Amino acid sequence: MNNTNEVTSRENTLKVLIHELLKIDIMKKTRQRDVVDARKIYSTILHTQGQGVTHISKTLRKNHATIIHYIKDSAILLLMDKTYKDNYYCILDAFTRKMEGGEIVLMTRLELEHEIARLREENYNIKLRYLNHLRNLNRR
Repeated sequence: MNNTNEVTSRENTLKVLIHELLKIDIMKKTRQRDVVDARKIYSTILHTQGQGVTHISKTLRKNHATIIHYIKDSAILLLMDKTYKDNYYCILDAFTRKMEGGEIVLMTRLELEHEIARLREENYNIKLRYLNHLRNLNRR
């Protein structure tokens, strides 16, 4: 059950991101190109994350064959359509940051180097405290 909640959260997060960033409701019953393309982005991202086409089809209330078509068509659009490609990577980047917590993904190289140095120093201090603790135990 917990896994189902995670999947639902992942799907809802992706739907919300598409709505916020592309201003498109993928659940809207229409065949407009921008909405269908947004569904293709949604389906492809979830499929690359390991979701099956049947499951994805249920979340969009579409036939599983439609999802297969979306995923195949998405591969072609990523090669041929710059707008689609830009939208896809915009959503994928936002989704990845959201699912991973985001803070590290957004750091610059210099910020990451400072964070690594800080963590190394913290790790050294923890080891030092532990060794002092062991030394005090041996003295007793």
